[in-house]
Amino acid sequence: MIEGNLIRYRCHTGHAYTISALLSELSESVESMLYQSMRGLEESKMLLQHLGKYFAKNGEQPTADTFFTQADQVGQQARLIKSSIFKHEILSADIPARAPEQNT
Repeated sequence: MIEGNLIRYRCHTGHAYTISALLSELSESVESMLYQSMRGLEESKMLLQHLGKYFAKNGEQPTADTFFTQADQVGQQARLIKSSIFKHEILSADIPARAPEQNT
């Protein structure tokens, strides 16, 4: 909906959002999901490490090594998401538009 200089978006249930509010809400939602994903992966890594230690202690080194390898892989995924979180900007229409770069 365009009302003068104001642009608003309305969802199918009737809620209306300004551009700034909608961008902010979506950004916060994405950030929350990223944190949940990172936390889940970190918890999985801890469980896999615990299982690896358990099997190593009981003399089952090949099984332990499998769990340690999986823990490392999950840890890498968690670090990737953590990096994404730090790169993620909270978006808002209040962000000033950048002037296009000019080729010289």
